[in-house]
Amino acid sequence: GVANATVRLIALDGTRWNGIADSMGYVHINSIPEGLYRLSVQALKHASFQETFVLVEENNRKVVFLNREVVSFTWTVTPTSVKEKYTINLEIEYETHVPAPVILVDPSVIDLDALIDLYPCVVGPCPCED
Repeated sequence: GVANATVRLIALDGTRWNGIADSMGYVHINSIPEGLYRLSVQALKHASFQETFVLVEENNRKVVFLNREVVSFTWTVTPTSVKEKYTINLEIEYETHVPAPVILVDPSVIDLDALIDLYPCVVGPCPCED
């Protein structure tokens, strides 16, 4: 799980519940009535997640996946002394040495008319084993 993720739950009538994920990525919010809700989850260096769903007693757990963002872009626009002229800077930050494995599927193009065996392989800090 993603620790310290911010979770917001909003009901149709505007009632809001907020929570912060614990060290295992879990958030527990109690006493929420059944109904239609908008769920929003955000965490540092992860893509945000939003979804509308129906909360019912039999299905009162929601699992979300936040994609890790290992490349970030920062744009800055600085006015210059010449009217209508600006200096635009783009700063790109790449995280390296991150345990973010890449999964490759061989073959990379699949002909669905001729079913074949696929061999997924994790490349990176946790290589494939037979």
